[in-house]
Amino acid sequence: MHSQAYDAIHVDFDGRQVSVVSNVKGLVKAICDIFDHALVDHPIDVVREIRICETASGFLIKSGSVEAVVGDSLNDLPQLVKRQISEAFMQSRPDLLWMHAGVVAQNGKGLLLSGPSGQGKSTLSTMLVHNGWSLLSDDVAPLTSEALVLPYYEQPLRRIPADRSLAPTEVAALPRSPVPVSKFTVAREPVRAHLMVFLTYQHNGGCTSDRLSPGAAALEIARNTVNFGQVSQVALGKVTSLASSVPAFALCYGNSYDAANVLQALMPT
Repeated sequence: MHSQAYDAIHVDFDGRQVSVVSNVKGLVKAICDIFDHALVDHPIDVVREIRICETASGFLIKSGSVEAVVGDSLNDLPQLVKRQISEAFMQSRPDLLWMHAGVVAQNGKGLLLSGPSGQGKSTLSTMLVHNGWSLLSDDVAPLTSEALVLPYYEQPLRRIPADRSLAPTEVAALPRSPVPVSKFTVAREPVRAHLMVFLTYQHNGGCTSDRLSPGAAALEIARNTVNFGQVSQVALGKVTSLASSVPAFALCYGNSYDAANVLQALMPT
């Protein structure tokens, strides 16, 4: 990547936009690839402009009123901008619970897959999408207290599996590869969450699912809510409401195909 004339794109979430403006060659194209099904040509409610330019000392990123110079390596720059886009939308909608989760839907019913990085959210979500489900989100899921999930599209990234059992820190360091998703499988309208599943991946392990009590579900929801600390007083009531109204399971698995079959069976008909 090298500097060039400035290009701009606009990422949309629920009628609000974050604009990305950059003169770093190839960066706007990389962001387009990440948010390719969430772009709009004509923004009407821009909540943040993120401007990235190349300088002698590195890349200067201006996000709202905040400026920072990051290193001169280009490898992590698209993912850094992706995180800043997500943070801008979260800050513009503190009324929502933003969970670290993937969400897919079938027949208008949402399945929320949550858990720490490396537990297979993207793998299982895209497997179900390829079996006819629709995709609402891959990594971050915005929810209302009424369990309504709003579509938040980012290109899914699957971690490339290892051939041995790994520690959590090793799993988080595994390389990831993008998973192509057709625009026809991306959900455009909110759906109600009918099931929450909290994932634990164990290399070569079995496949077991356990129903969680509302109290245990509330702890898992809070643990996996990205913005819980910022809105904890408001979020606590929303977490309790979700845990009481949406069935929740813990799923421990070692084979993705077995897990996908269990998820299909757990979904309410």
